[in-house]
Amino acid sequence: MSEISNISKLPIDKESIRISAVRKLQVLDSQFEVFYQAVTKLAATISDAPVAMITFVDDQTIWIKSAIGVPGVTQVPRKDAFCGWVVTNDEYLEVPNTTLDSTHACHPLVTDSPNFMFYAGVPIKLPLGEVIGALCVFDIKPNAMSEHQKKMLVELANVISKALVMKNHLKH
Repeated sequence: MSEISNISKLPIDKESIRISAVRKLQVLDSQFEVFYQAVTKLAATISDAPVAMITFVDDQTIWIKSAIGVPGVTQVPRKDAFCGWVVTNDEYLEVPNTTLDSTHACHPLVTDSPNFMFYAGVPIKLPLGEVIGALCVFDIKPNAMSEHQKKMLVELANVISKALVMKNHLKH
């Protein structure tokens, strides 16, 4: 049996591939950039939410690339962030009222300041499917996204992905 056919039978560790992909982009612990701030502001406007973020996720930390409505926050532990769920589960997450949701009601961002009561997060995916982060919005009151708002957030997450890929190609 050739080496190539043996490789195809090896188990693939999706999380390792995902973390490797996000690290190769060199966006972790990087400065805010005007482009990402503009996309984040647009996400807040589309969702009519006071807080929006673009986050990138490694194994331990949620790195905030851009934020509207939460000045000075650049990172949070992965275990303490809603975006970690979006990345792990590779799907849109909306929590219309966090105080009524058994998974999130005891979360520190819900029980303590800023007392978020609403969350919506869209995975940011690279072309090969690696989920490297999330575009997310928060509100301090219960909320719900319309289908149109949801589609717009998904499109913005695609724009972020395309910008990252283009930037990475330009570096090499």
